Amino acid sequence: MNEATSDYIWINDELNNFNQIIPRRYTLVHDPNISDLFLCINHEFMYQHLISSEFKLLGEWTTYDEKKYLYYIYIDVDFIHPTKNLNPIDALIAELPRLIKAIKYGDCSFFSQHEQLLDSSIYLFLHSKDPTLDCIKYVGLFSDYI
Repeated sequence: MNEATSDYIWINDELNNFNQIIPRRYTLVHDPNISDLFLCINHEFMYQHLISSEFKLLGEWTTYDEKKYLYYIYIDVDFIHPTKNLNPIDALIAELPRLIKAIKYGDCSFFSQHEQLLDSSIYLFLHSKDPTLDCIKYVGLFSDYI
């Protein structure tokens, strides 16, 4: 798989109005049995496409004023398998370029219309049963990963 693409992309036809930034939500699923990524773009998260054993990323645009946008990513850290040199959070951050590229590629027409979003800050909302891994983390700008 090309690291900049998703193998399967579904975009809700109602979101073809590229002026709509909010709500615009991304459900990115990785099947652990194969290397495919599945990306759904919709007004809401596509929970019906999630299987409990899969790695999933939920992302959405938000704003803190009418001109500044932030990108929030929600991830259950318990599904990230650490390598021998990296804890789950560092393993996730090592995968962020691939995941962000998949989102940008999957919604390329939208990003062509809103290049300013590439300067948006990304915040990870990490959820875990382990309280030491349950946190919010700033990880840079969207453009840092593409």
